[in-house]
Amino acid sequence: MIIGLSGSFSLLIGVLARATQRSFILDNKQDMTTYRSKIGLEFIIPVTVIIGGIGILLAVENIWFGSAFTLLFAAFIVHMLLTTYYQVNDTGLRIKCGFFFDKTIDPGTIREIKETNNPVSSPAASIDRLVISYNRYDTVIISPKEKDAFINHLTRINPGIKVILKGRAKQSVGAAEDPIPDRA
Repeated sequence: MIIGLSGSFSLLIGVLARATQRSFILDNKQDMTTYRSKIGLEFIIPVTVIIGGIGILLAVENIWFGSAFTLLFAAFIVHMLLTTYYQVNDTGLRIKCGFFFDKTIDPGTIREIKETNNPVSSPAASIDRLVISYNRYDTVIISPKEKDAFINHLTRINPGIKVILKGRAKQSVGAAEDPIPDRA
């Protein structure tokens, strides 16, 4: 059973590795562009070690119900990571994280986008994050895989967004090239 569990965890790691290599844009239908969340190793490695260790320990002790529960929990985490994405069009920014978080923000209400490494719980699978400030006092933290393309897209919709990037000049995004494909 130990070999079976370690094989299952290897399979989960393989699925995550393939997911992180996918293109950042999932679809481009009807002026809707979907950006995948960046999946950071600072999240994957500790979670894999903890869940894998617990699963192996439970299997060694012949606690099969616990092993099955651990495997289901691992599958749940993989599902959450693979279903975290951000959709942008002229009328909204949709932030989706599994079945726990689904919020749409009017791009016209976005005041500021700022880079952060804040580890607070949010619909982001990496600590390489963006804080989006909207309305008067609302914020949400996300981690699009292609931050520059994401920021460029939002600033084209709302040119009044203040962009603050670490180690780069403010408002540096969007001037040189257009990373968003044509919507033909």
